Amino acid sequence: MTMPNARRARLTLLSAAVCLLTLSASVLGSSVTLVNGTTYDAQLVGFFTFNDVDHFVFQMADGSLMAYSRAEISSIQVNAGKPPASGIPLGQTTQPPAGTQPPAVTQPPVAATPPSTPPTPTFDLSGTWSINANQFPGELSITQSGATLSGTVLGNALGSGKVQPDGTVSFDRIMGNSKQVYVGKVIQDASGGLTMQGTFDCLITGGKGLPWSAVLTKPSSSSATTAQPPTATQPTAPQPAYLRAEREANNDIASANPIAIATDVTGAINTNGDIDMYRVSVPTHGTFHVTCTQPADFYMAILNEAGTQIAGGDLGSPGQTMVLDTDVFEPGNCYILVRGYSSSHRSDTPYTLRAEFREAHDAFEPNDNIQQASTVVSGKQFDSFIYRPGDVDYYRVDTSGPASIKVASTQPADYHLSIVDSSGTRQLYGGDLGSPEQDMLLEGDVYEPGTYYVVMRGYNTDRYNMHTPYTMTITVTPGGPDRFEPNDAPEQASAPPLGQPFAAFISRPGDKDYYKVNITGPSQIVVESDQPADYWLGILGPDGATVLTGEDYGSTGKPMAAAHYLFEPGVYYVLMRGYGANYYNMHTPYNMKIDVKPALKDPAEPNDSASQAKGLQLGQPVNGVISTETDQDWWYFDAPLLGKVRITCTQPADFRLRVVDSTGKEITNQDLGSKGALMDLTLQLLPMSRYYVVVQPWSKGHFNMHEAYQLTVSPAK
Repeated sequence: MTMPNARRARLTLLSAAVCLLTLSASVLGSSVTLVNGTTYDAQLVGFFTFNDVDHFVFQMADGSLMAYSRAEISSIQVNAGKPPASGIPLGQTTQPPAGTQPPAVTQPPVAATPPSTPPTPTFDLSGTWSINANQFPGELSITQSGATLSGTVLGNALGSGKVQPDGTVSFDRIMGNSKQVYVGKVIQDASGGLTMQGTFDCLITGGKGLPWSAVLTKPSSSSATTAQPPTATQPTAPQPAYLRAEREANNDIASANPIAIATDVTGAINTNGDIDMYRVSVPTHGTFHVTCTQPADFYMAILNEAGTQIAGGDLGSPGQTMVLDTDVFEPGNCYILVRGYSSSHRSDTPYTLRAEFREAHDAFEPNDNIQQASTVVSGKQFDSFIYRPGDVDYYRVDTSGPASIKVASTQPADYHLSIVDSSGTRQLYGGDLGSPEQDMLLEGDVYEPGTYYVVMRGYNTDRYNMHTPYTMTITVTPGGPDRFEPNDAPEQASAPPLGQPFAAFISRPGDKDYYKVNITGPSQIVVESDQPADYWLGILGPDGATVLTGEDYGSTGKPMAAAHYLFEPGVYYVLMRGYGANYYNMHTPYNMKIDVKPALKDPAEPNDSASQAKGLQLGQPVNGVISTETDQDWWYFDAPLLGKVRITCTQPADFRLRVVDSTGKEITNQDLGSKGALMDLTLQLLPMSRYYVVVQPWSKGHFNMHEAYQLTVSPAK
């Protein structure tokens, strides 16, 4: 391109040698139209060659500089009436030179293309930033080397820091063995100021996508904001005019001299009644440590933003250094006042003032009520602070059923630890658990699904420590799953698998487990179980209330067994509960087995009277079952020719043997030994006459529905 009235200058742009032609100031493009049809109000201020491709540089309406290649430009409209600096006709649209065709598909306008490899970040982020991480304000300090970032974030080390050429930024906040992971984007406003915003994940709390933003408040001396073509000068972000020496008048907060943290400042109280006021801005809550020499008897104080004194006094005699320490709880401006102890105390000798500030950090704030409660990972240790008088920290715990909540924590001051219900007002467990420096341990069970809160606060409102964290671990252990619940009443009774072991829980104080058993005839219910706590086991009648059998079968760990014979059909119940209302174990199940043993089938029944008696043949044994305590089995036989018989009968229970003649007269009625013994009886009867043998219980409770007896009547010699 030939431009006889222009001067050429060789410049370095992004470490690559390019040729930039600065046009005459009178040659200004009024607009530029791209091949995609987009038109921008812009002034043509120069061009450069990069990789053998010519690029035109325009100053846009917002003051930014943009560069487009010949192939991207459709036409340039220049101001009419201005003398052209080259071959561009006045007031006319121009085309790129012949032979240079625009590509078929064009991209949106972009800034001047940097050299290929390696890419250089567009932004230098070195300096001090004011950061707000999920409503928690503080300081972010960055040192940038190429694309790598290091420094501190909210008082912790900054790790894995990177910035990309497009302004994408990422870094970690290293917090002991854990970290927060930040990602975001750098934004530059029209004045050149830099901000960042994005999201972060907190691996301590499990929080995802939490918002953060930062503003560059104090760029480093070597920091440059954005790499632009050198034809324009980037404005620098405004920096606070911190003073190192007093500047009068500074007698009140409105005229206070701004000073920097950790910087010596000199001043003098050299007139009667003089007052020196200094302003210090703090990014977050923390502790002031202020020192000041006193060549005369001085008074020093720290004031809040409203001008109210929060600490101060006559701090020693002349020649002694005044020292003032106090905590502040909100970010903003604070003021340091220095004056004579009285209006007549003054000195021409200057004093040296220094304000230091130790920031306090709490990754969980704000969490001062149930609406702001922080969510933590069960079993994960974390650090947090009671950082001011009256501070309260809430942590949210969600349960899907009965669970145990265990809280272990240190206490750098005298604290109060509790577990509260879903309303946040009713304390379930907690108290003043020891003195400062003693570890706190709180355990409690909750029984309903829902949300509960762990609450840490000062024992009194004035107990706190903003610089030493408490280290806490909250562990939630869900109660064991109970497939039979709800079964807390007879109408909710569960049907267990009979004859098979199953596991269930007494999971809370007062919990009761009912199991229903359907009985169709004479049977025995047998129940066996262990007991992980002191339990009570019983068998109940069809009304669900009458105890047929049941008791406290020993203490925790002892096996339990209950059995009961049932003679009438119906639904009966097995009940397991704590021996007392407070005996339970939600984490260890009891293991139970319920068996139903029906009575043996007795083919001879019914044979409960003489009219129902079953016949037997001499010398041939028969079997029968005494299945209830009122059962009687009648058998008849005819005496042999000689009339003498021998009668034998086994007895699986203690039985009675009777012999009755045909008129109903009782021939004998004997208890011939106890359970297991063989009843053996020889009688002389009337020949060829009919008699009855009756087998029955010896007394109430002497029966056996599961084992048959064997009866034999034989001729005897």
